[in-house]
Amino acid sequence: MVTLKAKAECLPQEDIAAKRIAVNTPFFWKKSPHEIPIPFIKMQFLDPQQGWALGDKKIWKTSDGGVHWDTVPYPGPVRTLGNLQFKDFEHGIVQILKPGSPYYSEILWTNDGINWETQSLAPSPTITALERLNDSVAVVAAHYQDIFVTKNWGQTWTKLDLPGAISLIQDFVSLGGDTVYFIGINQLIPPYNKFGFGKSYNAVDWEVQEYPDIKGARQISFVNSQQGWLSTGASIYHTQNAGQTWQLQVQTPVSVFEIAFADSLHGWACGHQTGIYATSDGGDTWEQQACARSAEHFRGLNVFSSNQGYILMDDGLYEYSAVPDTIKLCETIQTAEPTLNREHLFSIYPNPTSGELSIQWYGAVLSDAEMVLFNAQGTELMRWPAAETAYVSVAHLPTGLYFLQPRSLKAKWMGSAQKLVIID
Repeated sequence: MVTLKAKAECLPQEDIAAKRIAVNTPFFWKKSPHEIPIPFIKMQFLDPQQGWALGDKKIWKTSDGGVHWDTVPYPGPVRTLGNLQFKDFEHGIVQILKPGSPYYSEILWTNDGINWETQSLAPSPTITALERLNDSVAVVAAHYQDIFVTKNWGQTWTKLDLPGAISLIQDFVSLGGDTVYFIGINQLIPPYNKFGFGKSYNAVDWEVQEYPDIKGARQISFVNSQQGWLSTGASIYHTQNAGQTWQLQVQTPVSVFEIAFADSLHGWACGHQTGIYATSDGGDTWEQQACARSAEHFRGLNVFSSNQGYILMDDGLYEYSAVPDTIKLCETIQTAEPTLNREHLFSIYPNPTSGELSIQWYGAVLSDAEMVLFNAQGTELMRWPAAETAYVSVAHLPTGLYFLQPRSLKAKWMGSAQKLVIID
């Protein structure tokens, strides 16, 4: 168990973080010998051969297990892409991030994996999850706007108001036909951040149940209509009755963001700076199969069977190997202290402001750079992908002093923060 304590002159209260580190563990995940063309931000494999990915404002696909990747053109203009979800190799949807407040979105729709159509759901939705159920049906969740559904290939989208107070849906899972489940959190009624589970058998009528004792919701994985797992970011829960009840599982890895099960016994879980864990007893016990690495992100965990899967890391595509390397000491990596660039890399207008900001970046933008907005106490409030020009709404924030800073976790780099004043 490693503990880090930190404080600063302006924030004298001590902040403590603790993390369990595996010192001896077999390595089951090997980097693919086939290089990906550019750093991908999202990836989804439908089977061991066919997969899709997003990166550099482009859509990529492979049909030979990642040996070759080809770009697929979509209707312009070229824009930042946020998420993707394919039902099969031909039928998928992709999120486009529009200029404006972080994650204002539109949808790209394809019925053949070649031709794409741009679709708008409503005035400036902030899409948080999406799922293609079959060739004609899809569901999309929008922050504070509940769910949009289409049953005619996206030609029309209907907004559905959910029962209860779930305001942020994090993940969908399709279970065949028009049956779909979701997980989310309640941000409207105390106690905040409590977990909510929804299900529908026709993608229109929804049953929603809230669990005040469970906090957070990251991702779900179901192996059939009854049995599934939930990651909350700190714990893993298991249901055997279609989400009616959830049981906390023991010996779970911490900081779990992605989870995927191949069957009722075999599954994997991973998270930022956590590593990759595996279970062979349905989640009762977990064993680390790859060490965590500094600033590591996981952007796509794809499981095909109990002994085959892919995962996307910062430096490329990794494959699961049923035969591990010899047990060895987890690597210790020396990293340089992040450099602070004192030059202004962007401009903010207007400043002070009471509504929408215009942020103009000077020069080239790193592919994984993000803009982070935090208050005078150092609490992060908003984060979004950096772009040459961005329009961000801060109308919902109270009057006060704030700071905006560009960062890149992959490059372990940060730019100088700029002050932002919000007024009535």
